[in-house]
Amino acid sequence: MVDSGNLLLADRQVPVVFRILKMMNYAGVGIGRFDVHMIEKYCKAAKEDGIPILHISPEMPDGAVPYIIKHVGSIRVGIVSFGAVKLNQNDFNLRKLRYAMLRKARDESDVLILLDAADVVTDQEWLERHASRLGSPDLLIGNHKFPGFLEPKLVGKTWIMPLGAQAKYVGVVKIEAGPNKELKVNATRTFLDESIIEYPDVKKIIDEHLQSERELAKVTSAAVTKMLASPSSHGESMTSGVYYDSRTCVSCHKSQYDSWSKTKHSTALKTLVDKNRVIPACLSCHSELYRQKGTYVATDVRYNQSVECASCHINVLPHGNEGPHKDIKVKIDINNCRVCHTKEQSPDFEKKPSEYWEKAIHRS
Repeated sequence: MVDSGNLLLADRQVPVVFRILKMMNYAGVGIGRFDVHMIEKYCKAAKEDGIPILHISPEMPDGAVPYIIKHVGSIRVGIVSFGAVKLNQNDFNLRKLRYAMLRKARDESDVLILLDAADVVTDQEWLERHASRLGSPDLLIGNHKFPGFLEPKLVGKTWIMPLGAQAKYVGVVKIEAGPNKELKVNATRTFLDESIIEYPDVKKIIDEHLQSERELAKVTSAAVTKMLASPSSHGESMTSGVYYDSRTCVSCHKSQYDSWSKTKHSTALKTLVDKNRVIPACLSCHSELYRQKGTYVATDVRYNQSVECASCHINVLPHGNEGPHKDIKVKIDINNCRVCHTKEQSPDFEKKPSEYWEKAIHRS
């Protein structure tokens, strides 16, 4: 099993998830653009659990490898990753290194899997143009450039595996090798519905982690209530140290997400980037990621990392399909806004708070 990346993990989730991946015999994990700021922690956890982080970069973090070769019977299965990288990378050197590793992995494998969370492969023409020089991957996973299909699709010599949200399904590929190692590939996908039997040991780990998160949420809720009751604390961060990307919420709360995406909150970080005001004093209110982790990623700054779901609803996160825990009830009101909309930072807020409130709310 492999994953192309974009795990969207918070600090405390990292060791839990990699422990589970080890139990499920994952061969490797790539790095998506929403994992870049956590790559060192991913590598540390993965190294402890013996799971390779597949990553190509001129500045390779400790614990990462560009590709691996797994022997399945007499078949050599190569896995190489075009993952996301930090912005200070030289594009030419990065591209040269990626292509060299792809060529090397292709030469050493009978079946090649390319994890492409960075969307390096742009279209069928890219695959055809580079086939003779680099070789064609047999499977392409994690790429966003081939939208519009729900089942695996054969493009040239490469099977494109469709993307899914929140692990609703997994791609399944069956490969048969003939006497001369000619390959017969059958790619499908399997929905993770109630017919799929849960691993009891995995479920136990998840249940224990969610319970600890609920306990933390209760503590955080009490701290937030106390902070909001103190005028002197306005402007302080109400962080838990856990970052929940808004895109983890959209598949169940799409109407609220669509409504929120039309508000200025959704582009709060982009506002700072456009005005060249990406400084800590401003980031603490304009970026949920910065408030929780002390960092931000200057790519795709629209609809993420800004004032998002967790900025107001951190108290009820995380929760599964069953919704927030029944013991956690937190009312969101105008006082939440006053954490950042202080007299110094937002002098007009107290003159017309209802207008600000109306612009911020997002209805279903």
